[in-house]
Amino acid sequence: MKKIVLSAMLLLAFLLSACNDTPIKGKWQAATDDLVFDIINCRSLEFTSTRMYMCGMSSKVKYVVEGNKVVVDSGDDSPLVCVLDGDDKMHFEINNKRLDWNRVK
Repeated sequence: MKKIVLSAMLLLAFLLSACNDTPIKGKWQAATDDLVFDIINCRSLEFTSTRMYMCGMSSKVKYVVEGNKVVVDSGDDSPLVCVLDGDDKMHFEINNKRLDWNRVK
């Protein structure tokens, strides 16, 4: 009986940890050559299980994975929609401008 309870607890812990996982988790560097990145000195971003770090700011976020798209919702009016272009490449649009990113390894 103890083994069943222990197994059930381990399975629940695994499932709960997987709920916050996202395919964009990690550090990313801008692949788009854009003067705006240089002006604001912001060429990298990072996603963790619960936060997004960008341009020296941190936001608590939730992720919704829809195929190769990951919707990053920080609770504001316009969630960020990241499109995966492979394991280590993605892009999203801001103000109708496509910004490409490469995962930092």
